[in-house]
Amino acid sequence: MWVGLAVVLTAEFMDLVDATIVTVALPSMAADLGMTSAQVQWTLAGYTLAMGAGLITGGRVGDLYGRRRVFLAGVGAGTLFAALTALAPNPGWLMVMRILTGVAAAFTVPLVIGMIRANFPDRYRPAALGVYGATLGLAAVVGPILGGALVDGDLWGAGLARGVLGERADRGGGAAGRMADAG
Repeated sequence: MWVGLAVVLTAEFMDLVDATIVTVALPSMAADLGMTSAQVQWTLAGYTLAMGAGLITGGRVGDLYGRRRVFLAGVGAGTLFAALTALAPNPGWLMVMRILTGVAAAFTVPLVIGMIRANFPDRYRPAALGVYGATLGLAAVVGPILGGALVDGDLWGAGLARGVLGERADRGGGAAGRMADAG
């Protein structure tokens, strides 16, 4: 029961980190991809809008087809879309992948409390919900810190997309490249 909670909360942690990490990393990403302000706004809001709009549907689908099955499908889809976000060669790709990641989150986030209620007897449920709350609090703090680390270490500009797609390498993307050009 506690191992299952750890697995579910790890996914929940990653959902919230994913929602917040881009907030700090987006200025560097926007510079690398040549994004307009509207594209930046859609990248930020698209994830949250898609997740928020899909929460009721995600919860209902979990009720109909099984919380575990839907949760695992949501985690799998979210992981795939997050990886594809890291490969973004252009603003359109980035925005679409962020929106799809938000849709996937809508099929995980609303199921967690239901899984806790279903799997923990009354005497353990408050502790499980306390761990859930602490996990969300920690994720809200860690996301922006990781976003800063991505930018500070130029991990976005030197990321996988440059090696695989090569498009940003041709533009000399990345915060470190821009700083070297300026100095």
